[in-house]
Amino acid sequence: MDAPHNVLNSKMRSANEQLELRVQECTAELQQKTEKLAAEIAEGARSQAKVFDSLKEISGLKTALDEHALVAITDPLGKITYANDKFCAVSKYLCEE
Repeated sequence: MDAPHNVLNSKMRSANEQLELRVQECTAELQQKTEKLAAEIAEGARSQAKVFDSLKEISGLKTALDEHALVAITDPLGKITYANDKFCAVSKYLCEE
């Protein structure tokens, strides 16, 4: 009666060892993927900060341009789609026109 019991215990130990190895492999794989994802998130945050800084710079340049120049933007047919306040003041057009 001990022989079948020993065989069963041996098979259970073997299955448990295989399961432990698989868990370790999966854990290592998850750790690698987590580290890669963390690096990608950090890179995304750096990129987002650069975009934000660029937008602030462009906004400052637009403000300076609007304060010191007449600006009008037209579509391909020549219709004005944007005019700054200086342009409107000199041209006597309302900005809404």
